Parts: sequence; structure tokens; C-alpha cells
Amino acid sequence: MRSNNVQLLELIENTVTGLGYALVDLERSGSGMLRVFIDQPAGIAIEDCEKVTRQLQHVLTVENIDYERLEVSSPGLDRPLRKLADFERFVGSEAVVTLKKPMDGRKSFRGILHAPKGDTIGLEFEGKDGPAMLGFTLTDMDRARLVPQEPQTMSREVLMLVDALAREKNVNKDVVFAALEAALASATKKRFDEDVDIRVSIDRESGEHETFRRWRIVPDEAGLQEPDQEILLFEACEQDPDAQLDGHIEEPIPSIEFGRIGAQAAKQVILQKVRDAEREQILNDFLERGEIIMTGAVKRLDKGNLVVESGRVEALLRRDQLIPKENLRIGDRVRAYIAKVDRTARGPQIELSRTAPEFLMKLFEFEVPEIEQGLLEIKSAARDAGVRAKIAVVAYDKRIEPIGTCVGIRGSRVQAVRNELGGENIDIVLWSEDPAQFVIGALAPAAVQSIVVDEEKHAMDVVVDENELAVAIGRSGQNVRLASELTGWQINIMTPDESAERQSQERKVLRDLFMARLDVDEEVADILIDEGFTSLEEIAYVPLNEVLEIEAFDEDTVHELRNRARDALLTMAIANEEKVENASLDLKSLEGMDRELLAKLAGHRIHTRDELAELAVDELVEMTCIDEEAAKALIMKAREHWFQ
Repeated sequence: MRSNNVQLLELIENTVTGLGYALVDLERSGSGMLRVFIDQPAGIAIEDCEKVTRQLQHVLTVENIDYERLEVSSPGLDRPLRKLADFERFVGSEAVVTLKKPMDGRKSFRGILHAPKGDTIGLEFEGKDGPAMLGFTLTDMDRARLVPQEPQTMSREVLMLVDALAREKNVNKDVVFAALEAALASATKKRFDEDVDIRVSIDRESGEHETFRRWRIVPDEAGLQEPDQEILLFEACEQDPDAQLDGHIEEPIPSIEFGRIGAQAAKQVILQKVRDAEREQILNDFLERGEIIMTGAVKRLDKGNLVVESGRVEALLRRDQLIPKENLRIGDRVRAYIAKVDRTARGPQIELSRTAPEFLMKLFEFEVPEIEQGLLEIKSAARDAGVRAKIAVVAYDKRIEPIGTCVGIRGSRVQAVRNELGGENIDIVLWSEDPAQFVIGALAPAAVQSIVVDEEKHAMDVVVDENELAVAIGRSGQNVRLASELTGWQINIMTPDESAERQSQERKVLRDLFMARLDVDEEVADILIDEGFTSLEEIAYVPLNEVLEIEAFDEDTVHELRNRARDALLTMAIANEEKVENASLDLKSLEGMDRELLAKLAGHRIHTRDELAELAVDELVEMTCIDEEAAKALIMKAREHWFQ
């Protein structure tokens, strides 16, 4: 192992010196981190670190050296001294030298370096009897480091660092100063056992910094919830008569010094903050262009997901947003839809999708110029990515045939889109303002016999021939599912026999309702049903002339039926109100619950939270006519107490 470390040291030193720099130190952690510290008389800038990093990455790859991460930086203010040339360079500087064996009873000495004489290095230090001189060789020495410079010099280095980072990353200096202040505050907090609040202020002109511990001012009656970070108002006013609620009381504390480790930690925070600011600026510039499709190259893999690079912008294409069986490799060109911009604590991140319906719609816009010209519009789209899709189109120019325009000559336009989507089959449907006609078109190639629209449930019962049933439903329900997504309507496919059976059942339920609530015989109930009445509300409140048109009824009978219907509705409303009042308090107070929902639930004998929790989503949708997502949310709320 020692032989391998020596070889690695020689390899890195030869590479660094070959670039005109000096290798100061090399650290290799157990986790595979390689830290390389370089120097030169003119000092080290960010550009120098990047130059050495690129060369070392190439050399380590060629030599097949195993490592996790490489970090190249300057040695810091307390840089190590290892070679004779180091001691010659820093003659007159203060240093700490530790010997391998004690000399006059001690191993560690702090003093001023003198010019070496031959192989012997001199260190003037304060002995028991006054100034003394220590003479030692590199063989005698265990380790040696410079003592950090005076604050004035350190302040200049801070300003140089801020200036270099601001210029290199093209960000405002205030961003870099803020990042450095945050890094210093974080490092200072580690000196305390308590969870304290620290503020660091750096003078933008001199580079000097001050550190404060601060307490947030809270109302006296609230008490201290976080004693290490809060102070009561009356106590704050004793220290500062102008103190106000939500303000702060500050106390100066000693500032930390920049050692090598502290400087490195601060530098990492600064670089991260600057990278975040730079990424935010690049992202904003990109988004301002209004683009919703990104074209780029796969830069790398990240936990199975793809990182796509387009210019200076990076975006994430997750595995589940790829078309099934799609195999993209590093360097491959790819187009994708910008699904969202996730602005998290780790910085803004563009997320892409190749499975989104919007991607399909945008691809057609690229291929069909009539869309951009406003002569044609894609109203909606639905996809089973990589397998099948449907789009609904409408033309605003009577001279244009929308489906043929999207297909193109010999299918050229639709084929170009299919090629981008891995051969995905695409059905182009004519959009219609008439929902029933739209659904009929969306179910193609299945032929529809009849259709019944239920506006209240936003659903349609579609009847197809027995031979067309498999086509209408599609493999694993694909055709009807895509048609439902495309139109926004719930579609129930059934055969003529199933439709007749369902109508018979619904007719029986309606007949029983009319006979019971209106106190009429079966014949009168059937007449009402045959005339198209489907509820008591219609009988009670439709215009009188519509009911008078029923030839089987005279005017007195019509008035009697309407009065009975209104009385029945009033009786039912009173009964429902009583049921609502009888509903349990926990059901009434459930988030998302209102009196209308309570009444509908009461009508189906749902009076408690547990009774609601035991329902299936489709049952609740049928009872209340709310949408599926709302039903899911309501049931999950009702079930929450089961898991507490």
C-alpha cells in the first residue's frame, strides 16, 4: 500500500510540476477523495485549479487510478512546509515545527524561519532564557506549517477571492459576499454546543469581517420557545430602548480565523452558492426565450436518470419520463418537453418528459405549419407512450381538411412524429363542440350504435355491436381509456343487450320512485317515463306547457301530479336535513365536506366518518357525482384517524 501511495505521489507531482506549479501536499481519504494542494510564487487563482484538475483527471484515467472525487486548491494560509525550497521561500515568516524526537525536552517549536545553511534550517524561537535558535534538517522534522498571516493580509485575500469568483462566474459580488458570510456563520456556529443564531458582516471595501451572536425579539406573553435564539421584548428594551418585536438583539463575538481547513470549507460553500446563482441566471435566460422543447445531448447518467445538456443549461430526464424500451446513451441527441422547473433548496432544476401529451402536440406543431399560422389547432391529446396516442384537431379555415393536413402527403408529417416517438401509433380525431360527436370520433375505429349523455355525472354510455366491443375497448382498455382522456368524459362501453338490461333496471327504479312518491299506478309512471321525465324535479318544475302536451293527461291530472311532486320533494328535503343534522360531528368537520355533500351521503345512509372511510372511490363518485380526485382525497381524509 505504501508503494502505491509513493507511486501516486510521484505521478501527481510530475503532472503538477510539468504544468509549472509546485505540489505542496496530497491527501487521500478513506472515502476515495483526493485533495491536491498546489502553489506558485504568484499565488493560485481559480483558473490554475481548473487547469490542474483537467490534466490530473486525464492522467488518473489513463493510469487507471481508482478515486471517487478530485479536489485541487491552494494550500491555504497555514500551508505545510515539506521541502527545503519551501523554507527558503518563506524566510522571515512565522512557522510551527514539530520534530520526530524531543530536543531539550520538547518537540514543538514556534518561531521565525531563517535562511537554510546547507541542509540545516534555522528557526528563531522564544526559549526559557530568551531568544534561541533551533537548527534542524528535513530528516529531523515530523511536520511544519506556516502560522496564518495577519488579518490585514487575510482581508486582502478575501477581497481577491471574491473578485476572482465574481468575474469567473459572471455574478454580482454581493452574491459571493453573501455566500462567504453564510460560510463563516456556519463555521462559527460549530464552536457552540447550543443551536445559536450567528450573523457575519464583511466590509465590502476592506475585506475585514465582524461576527455577532443574535437573538430574535418575541412578545413577553409568548415566552421563549427557543431560548438559544430568542429574547423577550422587555429584556431586549433594557439593552436597546429602540428594540421592536421580530427585530434582533446582537452581541459581538470573536471572529474565527481562516485556517487551511476553514478556508477550504468556506470556499466550498462559496462555490456552491455561486454555482446556484449562476445556474439560476442561466435558467432564467433560457426560460425568458419561452421555449418549451429542449434539444440537447445526454451528458451523464444520474441514478438511472439522464442529465441532458443544451448549451449551458442542464436538465433532468427521469427514467419514468422516457418512452418505454428507449435506450439513450451518453452523447446521444434527444428532444423532450419541459414539464416543470423545480426550484428546490439544491437549486433550480428543469425536468423533462418524452411521455407527456404536450410533447406530442408540440411535435405536430413543428411538422404542421398551419398550426403556427393559426389555421389549425390541436385541442387535446392523450398518450400511452410508445404504443398509441390520440390527438383532437380542428380547422379554422373551411378550405383545410384538418386530419389530412396533419397526416401529410403520403403520411410524411405523422410519420416524422412517429419516428421521434419510437413508432408510436397516432389516431387523429376531428374535434367537435358536440360532446357526443367528439366521443364517437375519439372511439374510432369502433363503430358506435347509440350514445346516452349524463351531464350530471359527466359520463356517457356508449353502445357498440358485440363484434365491435373488443375494438372499442382496446387491448387492456387502451382505446376507451385514451378516448376518455382525450374528451374529458367518462365513457362506459356496452353491448346492445347490456344497454337494454341497464335501461330496464333504470326504468324499474324510476317507475318505483314515481309510484311511491307520486302515489300513482304503474301505467301513469310508465307514461311519465316514456315522455322523457327522469326525476321528480322535472315533473314539478318544468314549464307547465311541456307537461300539458302529454295526451294521456288532462289539465287537472297535470296540476295534481305537479303538486304531488313538489310535496314529495319538500318531504324528502326535510328528511335529508334531519339526516344531515344526525350526521356525526367528525363527519361534518371533515376537510372538504359541505352541506350538499352531507345531504347526498345521508341519502345513501352514510352518517359517520368510518362509514365514509369504508367506501370505495367509485362508490363515492356514484353517490355524490364529485370527480375521482376529490373522492380519493375525501376518503383518505376520512381514513387518517385509522393510522394515528
